[in-house]
Amino acid sequence: MQSKLLAKTFNPYDHFGFLTGRVSRLITNRIEAEKARRGYDFPISCLSILAELWKEDGVKQQDLADTLVRHKSSITKMIVALEKDGLIIRRSVDTDKREKRIFLTTEGNNFKLHVVKKSCKGEKIATEGLTDEEIKTAKKVLKTIYERLLIHNNQED
Repeated sequence: MQSKLLAKTFNPYDHFGFLTGRVSRLITNRIEAEKARRGYDFPISCLSILAELWKEDGVKQQDLADTLVRHKSSITKMIVALEKDGLIIRRSVDTDKREKRIFLTTEGNNFKLHVVKKSCKGEKIATEGLTDEEIKTAKKVLKTIYERLLIHNNQED
């Protein structure tokens, strides 16, 4: 009985998942357009690898898999796509030739500049009319939701 009432009164436009999903798709569409405009063919999901490398270059593949909560085989496919577009390269490290690390190419770093510019412009449009405090609160809330869901999802079997 209670679930029927909940289903009847549920408004997806007031639900975090629905709202964040819609916002995410709009942001993704902006980045997809920039990616296509520059002639890149990699799937948009690969952007998460680039973001990690923009934060810290020369990362091990397993560390990317752990950080991005993805299977190593998925990461391998993503890396191959980014290599094909000339944005990253796998290189051995001096201390252990068997260990490969993922590095940005000059092209990968240049693409960062375009994405950052497009992203900042998009954020400015999205937050127009909001106070600095409202923006700070929104980001804090979203980070908290993300962290709680990440912890909860990792605890499930």
